[in-house]
Amino acid sequence: MTFFRMLMLGLLGVALIVASLVLAQRTLDAQQRDAQWLRNDALLRAAQTQVERTLSDDLRLRSSLLAADAASIAYIADSLQVGATPGQAVDSASISDLLADRREQLGLDAVGVIDVAGRWVAGTRPWSDGGPAPLRHPLFIEARDSQTLAIGLVREDQRLYLAAIQPMVRAGSVDAYLYAASALDERFLQTLATLVPLDLAVLATAEPAQLLLQSSELGEQAWLGAATAAGSGAVGAPVDIAGGDTRMTRLPLFAHADQALLLAQAPALAVPATVLAPPLQLLAALGSLAWLLALYLWWRASLQPAKLACDLLERAALGDYKLRAPAWPSGLRGRFAAAFDTLMLRVGSR
Repeated sequence: MTFFRMLMLGLLGVALIVASLVLAQRTLDAQQRDAQWLRNDALLRAAQTQVERTLSDDLRLRSSLLAADAASIAYIADSLQVGATPGQAVDSASISDLLADRREQLGLDAVGVIDVAGRWVAGTRPWSDGGPAPLRHPLFIEARDSQTLAIGLVREDQRLYLAAIQPMVRAGSVDAYLYAASALDERFLQTLATLVPLDLAVLATAEPAQLLLQSSELGEQAWLGAATAAGSGAVGAPVDIAGGDTRMTRLPLFAHADQALLLAQAPALAVPATVLAPPLQLLAALGSLAWLLALYLWWRASLQPAKLACDLLERAALGDYKLRAPAWPSGLRGRFAAAFDTLMLRVGSR
């Protein structure tokens, strides 16, 4: 075997060693990413459940305190009764002023009153989710049909609220419905982001679909593109995106996937990973040295003696009978040396 072929064989072996270690690292990295994502996904679900439960309980308590204000309820009910009299109008300005005071006292972001016909009477903010009246809104329908407090999502342009609607009961009859809401703003995502190492965003799924909140600097187009790429997957199941480099999970927000989704994906790495980690680099170096050493020993133990034996036979064939084989040890080389020397002695003595 020529030197060039030996060199190519050595380089091929080194390349195979490095390629095997690169493949092993990629496999380990993929397994590690999968395991990390499963942990983060489980942590996200637990954190979301806890945060949503806390916000719902807090809103339920504040709404109950609003409904327990007998003086305010009596004033609102009397104003609505006066407004129902022919020729009279509801004093919505006074109700709005009263509700503004209660909103500030209770730490709410929006408070309002809805009449039994589903019309918006007055409030600290106008109703705009699905039109000027909440008559056909799922949250109002739930509160009206169950005659109990209902909690859900209400969207106002680019703002999302966790809202509660409950019957305003007086003397055993429902005079109106009280509306109370807390904004789901950056604080909501920041609370989740402190618990899970993921980029988070809130996507409104009801038309017009748009990104409402995000905890990273990815930008609306990046989030919408990722959400579209994950659109074929089931809500709640992790879906590979960006060519399989990362994953996105879409979770229903407050169990209302038809209104809003919580999007989560692992943040992009600031610095790309090296081809091989330092331990694998050392292993690649040691493996390459071992391969080259084994190749050298094989050449020295087999190829070099074979080449030398061929040279001796060629010179003997030309008439040089004074040749002697090297002092090779026992084994195939030793057998060849003994036979060659014996042959040269016999031929030379004739």
